[in-house]
Amino acid sequence: MGNSGSRGAQHPQDAKRRSSKQREESVSPIRFPEYRIRSESLAHTQSARKLSSFRRDDEEEPPIIAINKNRSKSFRSASQLQTSRYFAGGRRKSDICETTGLSMHQKAILTARWRQLPQGIVFDLGKRVFGTLFQKDPNLLVVIKLEHLQGTDAWRDHVNFHMHAQRFTHALSQCMRHLLEPIVAADRLQEFGATYAEMEDSENFHRTLIPHSYWDRLISAMTSVAKEFHENSSQKSRRNSLSVSSALLATNERLDLQTDATNISAWSALAIFVANQIRFGYDMERMLRAELKKLGINDQRKVA
Repeated sequence: MGNSGSRGAQHPQDAKRRSSKQREESVSPIRFPEYRIRSESLAHTQSARKLSSFRRDDEEEPPIIAINKNRSKSFRSASQLQTSRYFAGGRRKSDICETTGLSMHQKAILTARWRQLPQGIVFDLGKRVFGTLFQKDPNLLVVIKLEHLQGTDAWRDHVNFHMHAQRFTHALSQCMRHLLEPIVAADRLQEFGATYAEMEDSENFHRTLIPHSYWDRLISAMTSVAKEFHENSSQKSRRNSLSVSSALLATNERLDLQTDATNISAWSALAIFVANQIRFGYDMERMLRAELKKLGINDQRKVA
């Protein structure tokens, strides 16, 4: 009886505990047994699959995902991107032409200035260049076979001087016309240089007619003539601005000096290119004619 009574006393308590336990399981929103069981059952398979195919999945990612991974590259400014392209390969890309030695800015200046020159100045350009050259160094008259006229001004009226100046003007005009095509411009100058070798060969000269100082004198004469053109043009601009205030006039003069310096630098670079290409054409023609003479001598020996 005592045990039955204690069991009867405990029975209501057990029933109460079971009912409270069932109520908690049905009401409590915190426990998610299904979600926990699903994640626990799939965790190992997903990780194993990703570890086994990590390289393949990474390679098959779309481009936008790969870009987002490297934020330092995708968030660069436009100027930085242009700078990185400009310094591609670790060296700065230059706009200097390898053939002429001129930049694109210098080519634009020279082309614009050449088009502004009057036709009469262009026609007399060769006379001015070689007049300056032979006046500073009369010994170079040997180039046009007028060395017997040294010490006089009679060479200025000689046909050799006029023909030589005219050929140079034509070659320089062709060079300026094709300045944006440096190979064509160089060919025109080399053809003019080859005429020096033709004169030597026609007179059966056994030595060169062209002294080494001739090429430096030619560069100096072209630069000097270019300076004269710019000085004349700047003087005309000053005369046209006499009525302008002194402060504005001083500013314009300073800008003109800067512009003249830039123009003179461009003409100096052009003069170096012109002289070098004329010299190259002369040297190549002399070498070619010398080789042809050797072949002719060999043929004569074979016949004999």
